[in-house]
Amino acid sequence: MAFLDSLRYEYTSLSDLESVSVMESASFHPTEADSRNTLAKRILFAKDSGPELFFTVKHRTHVIGFISATLSSSPVVTYASMQENDPRGTTVCVHSVCITPAYQRQGIATDFLHLWIERIKKQSLPGGGKKYHRIALLSRPELVSFYARLGFRHI
Repeated sequence: MAFLDSLRYEYTSLSDLESVSVMESASFHPTEADSRNTLAKRILFAKDSGPELFFTVKHRTHVIGFISATLSSSPVVTYASMQENDPRGTTVCVHSVCITPAYQRQGIATDFLHLWIERIKKQSLPGGGKKYHRIALLSRPELVSFYARLGFRHI
């Protein structure tokens, strides 16, 4: 447990882009992985729209994982709607949940997602009310049960 307690969770900045880009490329098929340019745009979107939308987990000074999300106003989450990046959107669309291979299977992704989901739920608008109404993702079939354990429902 001491190892998990030593991890730091931070908003992502452009200084993290190289680490995030390498992890994205290693974690996804080339047709699924976001490009370095797309990741940079998402980091900047998060900086302006809600830094919680792009979050990293670090061990010491090294990025060992990240969550990347955008916003959508579409009532149905599809690959197309996830590309919107609508600053008025209330659906948080998770694009990537990555943990570098050396740190996988240690409970990091589970703890990281729990913490991140709680942060998303706590976000409110300046005048009151919830900033986000739901969190959605499109998952590989082999990961559906993992996300179900975190409270996601298959729709």
